[in-house]
Amino acid sequence: MKFYLVGGYVRDKVLLDLGYTLPHVAHDRDYVVIGGSTEDMLLEGFQQVGSSFPVFLHPDTKEEYALARRETKVGNRHTDFTFDFAPDINLEEDALRRDFTVNALYFDEEHGELLDPTGYGLRDCKDKILRHIDHGGSSFNEDPLRIIRCARFAAQLEFNVADETTELIKDMVKKDVLQYLSRERIDNEFTRAMNAEHDSASFLKHLYQWGALDKLYPELARLASCQENPKYHQASTTWGHMLAALDAARAQGSVVKTAIAYHDIYKPIAYAQRLEQGQHVPHDDDYALEYLIKYLSQRKFSSRTKKLCKIAVTHHMRMRYLFDGISIKKWVDMIASITNGFRKDYKQQLLDLLEVCKADDTSDRTGNCFSASTGKDRWKIMRICALQTFGVCSKIQARNIPDYQNLKADQLKTKLRQTRIEATSKQVDFFKQTKDLSPYKDRSF
Repeated sequence: MKFYLVGGYVRDKVLLDLGYTLPHVAHDRDYVVIGGSTEDMLLEGFQQVGSSFPVFLHPDTKEEYALARRETKVGNRHTDFTFDFAPDINLEEDALRRDFTVNALYFDEEHGELLDPTGYGLRDCKDKILRHIDHGGSSFNEDPLRIIRCARFAAQLEFNVADETTELIKDMVKKDVLQYLSRERIDNEFTRAMNAEHDSASFLKHLYQWGALDKLYPELARLASCQENPKYHQASTTWGHMLAALDAARAQGSVVKTAIAYHDIYKPIAYAQRLEQGQHVPHDDDYALEYLIKYLSQRKFSSRTKKLCKIAVTHHMRMRYLFDGISIKKWVDMIASITNGFRKDYKQQLLDLLEVCKADDTSDRTGNCFSASTGKDRWKIMRICALQTFGVCSKIQARNIPDYQNLKADQLKTKLRQTRIEATSKQVDFFKQTKDLSPYKDRSF
């Protein structure tokens, strides 16, 4: 038997050796086994995990080893494949069933040798090209998930997609192969593409240009036809604004980035109503939330992600009203709503929302991030005031209210709210009047 390292670990090692900088480096070492069988692996002490698709764990390192295989598609679903794990399968045959040339590089640790069975993997790494493996009757189109993976890898590695791969993908989309993917597989790839430091805007742009986004996430594709007001945005469409916001939040993780992708989800509906009625129709947060919930119910995002999406679509505009007419009472009630009554375990939810607001407020707005009433950077003071409000109000508990034991529940609730409002009013007034915000820039409350 012969063992070869393969996959993302080898690809990223090659890219690093070429001098490229990667925001994320694959650390999982996966091996392919040439000339072996299930019986051979078990005799060597490997632990089998899976019967129909034999993968083995090394007895010491617990790294994964998979037998080389041939694949034959027998249906439309992702499980509709038959596999051949015959010991006579060679490296070239194993490479043919992989997705991209840069993912079909193998490394022989015993001899320190890099192997490139397709003949394109190393060259495409140097040229930063994502190219599907084509061997006449390409197997790429046998798994429609590879369309989404192509967009994700292009975003993750900052690669261009080869022309022939683009044409193949467009042809696959026209044949409506994406309908055979499960929601779980689609949304898992979406979440991974929203990871920190990934060019998540590029991921969505690729899917849109290929015609795939309208089939996978029609609610996001619809943003491209929604015209923005040039008074507030440099981008001409809500789609362009959303992509700019994603770029502004590149360092954030999938929870924040997904909320950014969905924060203006209702705009196409609200703007269409305005045109139809010939008058101003407000971007109603209650309708926006109802609209969002319909789509989130169909998506397999994490519960934390869904919660932030709902909070963002409801509150991302209200946060900036601190300087434009919102009362301290409404401000305190809003922070209470976001943090489930100023609970400390909900502070992260507030921090995540603030990152959404920051990306929205500083991405491509035309000078609108400065408060008309103070001339200060609205984002900075909004963040400071939100964290101060949370910090002050979370410390004010029922036991801090005089004679709280003798108050009825509704009286105590009213008194507690009023005490928090009074304390917050002093803090907000202080920061509105403070000329130098720099000492509070990175302060955690």
